[in-house]
Amino acid sequence: TIFGDGLPAQQRDLPAAICSGVSQYKWHRRWEQVLMQIATSAVPSESCMRAVSPPPYLLELFLSCERRTWCSASSICFIKHSRVAYAPGPAAMRAVACLPRVLRHAVLYAGISIEDAATHGMIHSTQQHTKAAVPGFHTTLVSQGPPTADLQLDELITGASLIGLSVVTPPEDCKFTQPQVCDFLGIKDSAWRRTFCQDHIHSRYLAGLKEDGYFSDDATLKSLQSRHLDWAVQLMAQAIPQACLDAGVDVARVDHITTCTSTGYLLPGLTAYAVRSVPGLRNEVSRTDIVGMGCHAGLNCLQSACRWAEANPGKFAIACGVEVCSAAYIWGKGQQEMNHMVVNSLFGDGCFAVVVYKPAPASRPGSRLRRPAVVPHASAYCTFGPFLSRVEPSALDDMIYRTDSQKGQFFFELSEEAPYHVGWALNRFAGQILGEGVPLGYLRHWVVHTGGKTVVDAATHALGCDVRDLRHTAAALRKFGNQSSASFMFAFSELLQGIGEKETQASAGDLGAFVTMGPGAGFEFAMWQAGPRFTPGTAA
Repeated sequence: TIFGDGLPAQQRDLPAAICSGVSQYKWHRRWEQVLMQIATSAVPSESCMRAVSPPPYLLELFLSCERRTWCSASSICFIKHSRVAYAPGPAAMRAVACLPRVLRHAVLYAGISIEDAATHGMIHSTQQHTKAAVPGFHTTLVSQGPPTADLQLDELITGASLIGLSVVTPPEDCKFTQPQVCDFLGIKDSAWRRTFCQDHIHSRYLAGLKEDGYFSDDATLKSLQSRHLDWAVQLMAQAIPQACLDAGVDVARVDHITTCTSTGYLLPGLTAYAVRSVPGLRNEVSRTDIVGMGCHAGLNCLQSACRWAEANPGKFAIACGVEVCSAAYIWGKGQQEMNHMVVNSLFGDGCFAVVVYKPAPASRPGSRLRRPAVVPHASAYCTFGPFLSRVEPSALDDMIYRTDSQKGQFFFELSEEAPYHVGWALNRFAGQILGEGVPLGYLRHWVVHTGGKTVVDAATHALGCDVRDLRHTAAALRKFGNQSSASFMFAFSELLQGIGEKETQASAGDLGAFVTMGPGAGFEFAMWQAGPRFTPGTAA
């Protein structure tokens, strides 16, 4: 039996251990291990909730049990009564997963009535409860017709369309399995090799891994920057023309390009090199370079291009993200530290390019502006709605570039707490997104940054998704690793390639979202509606 109303004020949100200074992320990780033991135990477990406004960690305990009786008068919610970011873990989400998608998001961000929870099996019995109304959240389930029938999409989906897409990697001789990377790095210790060879990443593309001097202790920042520039230009020179070809647009018709990268600092930026290296890209093209944002920069890059296209209807813009993670750090002899081990086991190289376009409005009768009428582009993969952002500077040191004074190089420092901070902040971000009127419960397709297994797991729970919702993100992680800012578009490509398969039923009009996260900690979101090409056999 769970009571919670007599807790001290500071423990209304977090347990005593955290209030005493223990890392909330480490505590929650241990708490999840306890809850999973309860949830998976062969011994039957039963819980009874009597707290009026239970804190989220006690709700997790309640939901982790096999049989659940609700004796409280409050609605059920994870963050409504909490002043801190808190994302439920897998043990609790097993119970939440029985709810329809709309209610699943409601229970995480706004609360649902006891009646709804009982109807769908989230709780098994109730005693002396009063039905609690939950204002401000639409929980009507659409049983017939498209799931978006009762939404005002003409007020949400007003942005540019993605009409051409290309994702490229270094050539196949740069593709390596994790055991092969271990061999190149000279890793013989079995414990270290197990870190590399976990099954969530099977292979990665690493440019120049076989080149002489790749692992030399004499490698300099200059040589690494040169490697980044050489490969970045090669990848852009492939991706941009291919994206234009996929869109049916001549490169010479492109009027704007935004690029992003975080694995090499350049002056001038990559857009200047793109104009020089991509045949047909005109000298007068408008340019924007985004440098140093990290893994979430790709969605910011896309937003920049979309905003330009929306301000210049009838003209074409390109967003291009290129990452040569293999040039960001060299595995130095004698530096087998856990941070370097994890980073070198995770990141891969890749590049995406997309063409975005906003149709020009039709000319009105009698108008002096003789602009031809333009219908929505027939090759659109999707059309965008709101783009939203969030930064959590309390996690600024979780993911950050440092310099190695001995080697004179940058290296990426990745805190073990980063995935948990990401998950909790995403939970807060989702509440912000709902507050902006985005109907998360109606989104059918989720494309998330391939940050690593623990990041994807944390995002799954924080966003109220199940494992199947993020299977295309997991597939991209398995095939390519974490490609920083390019990752989310590789995951989108996996989704497009899977359309028509048994598990990926999709059609024009479906709603979806891009979600990326990275250093800062920064978070980006974009809602989209599937277009005519979002059907079997039409993906590039």
